[in-house]
Amino acid sequence: MVGHFESEKARVISSLKAFLCFFLLFLLLECMFEWVSIHFGYKRYLISLELLLAFIVAAFGWWWLGGVIFFLAIGWEAILGASSILFLFDYSQFKTIAKFIFEARPAYVGGVIVFLMFAVVLYCGGCHFLKKVSRMHIISAVIFLVFLQIAFSFRDGNFLFPALMDRGKLIVGSSIYFSESIVQQNRQIFNLRSHDNVEYVPIGWPSAFMQIFGKVVENKAAPSKVLFIIAESWGRPNNEVILDAQIGIIKNSRAIRDVRVGTVHAIGATAFAEFRELCGKVPTKLNLEKISEEHLGECYPRMLGRQGYKTISVHGAHGVMYDRLLWYPVVGFGEMIFKEVLPISQDKQCYSFPGYCDENLFGMAGDKLNSAEKVFLYWLTLNSHMPYDRRDISKFRESLCDDVFDAGYKDGLCNYHNLHVQFFEGLAKLVQRKELSGVEVVVVGDHPPIFGDDLSKGYFKMDEVPFLHFRIK
Repeated sequence: MVGHFESEKARVISSLKAFLCFFLLFLLLECMFEWVSIHFGYKRYLISLELLLAFIVAAFGWWWLGGVIFFLAIGWEAILGASSILFLFDYSQFKTIAKFIFEARPAYVGGVIVFLMFAVVLYCGGCHFLKKVSRMHIISAVIFLVFLQIAFSFRDGNFLFPALMDRGKLIVGSSIYFSESIVQQNRQIFNLRSHDNVEYVPIGWPSAFMQIFGKVVENKAAPSKVLFIIAESWGRPNNEVILDAQIGIIKNSRAIRDVRVGTVHAIGATAFAEFRELCGKVPTKLNLEKISEEHLGECYPRMLGRQGYKTISVHGAHGVMYDRLLWYPVVGFGEMIFKEVLPISQDKQCYSFPGYCDENLFGMAGDKLNSAEKVFLYWLTLNSHMPYDRRDISKFRESLCDDVFDAGYKDGLCNYHNLHVQFFEGLAKLVQRKELSGVEVVVVGDHPPIFGDDLSKGYFKMDEVPFLHFRIK
């Protein structure tokens, strides 16, 4: 009897030790995903039920099924992050986003591969220990975690709405449910709930193009030459001093007149901003490969093209990004200039995003504006894209940030500010070209900047971007 008791005691101790080893590996795995979420600025459950289920299924002997669930859980973590950061509202959009992996820098792809390899090692190690744990201990632990989450959630009265909870209260839950909650929330933000059978919905707030040229274009009285720029990640600061520091060189230029600064309601990925400005609509799905003018309607470049304008688009990245090679002609661009046709050397590529840096495109933009009597030139900028790489800044100045930000600002925020100052300095040089006299210029942000820390986010409005409009003398 004593021997049996000692044997049972040893078995329980061994089970608990194995469970402790499993829990440490599992917690390390979850901390990896938690770090990613903090770095990119979105929320998730500290303990994902999908990841936990993968371990439990494997521990009960279904190794292949556990592995499949594990990789699906990782995929859904990525979906949760993308839908939170980019305000995605339809799962078909992830097909388009997934294509970016072919354009990413090898260093980024390598980092993802190392992350996944480390995650697999932790998963295999966790399964090794978990299979030594008694099933009763496993079930008890799961029940404890579920009740722990319920206790936190119901205490605040929002168990069904994890997106509204503080990160510290998101203990245990489903990433699938969380991402679905985010997607539905985004649909409400875009006012798409009542448009399930419509592919393109008119925007609820006037775009920069509408505010400046909308009626003019429809009445065929637009200026003969327009440079329309969507500036990547150019956000509306809460403090106007920050905005003035970025565009001050333009506002003080003697080469321009009729300066106007305004605001546009904006959320979502860059492609949504393009549709917002060029067409006055938002796609309910990001199925960019099958866009037709019949469904989209006539966009502004198409209208201008019918009025005799030479319509040109410029972007420093590849045309396959967001399938722009396919839908730019539908929008109405007669000439498209992407990375693959730009006569720029490889050493001029930027670091933040694969493509050519904006500062190398000003000269070409000026030449294109001077290539015909009536020109609409659309330029989508590139290298002010997250992660706001300092290597894309020709002349980094810490003083620019010291003048407008409080002490303790992050490097990413300072890089971001320098990048936009640098762009407007380049634009200020461009407008001094005498042959560009009379050209109307518009610069508008695509979406608020993305930061991983709340301090940096706090400097900007999260649903607005600025626009700048002026005429070259």
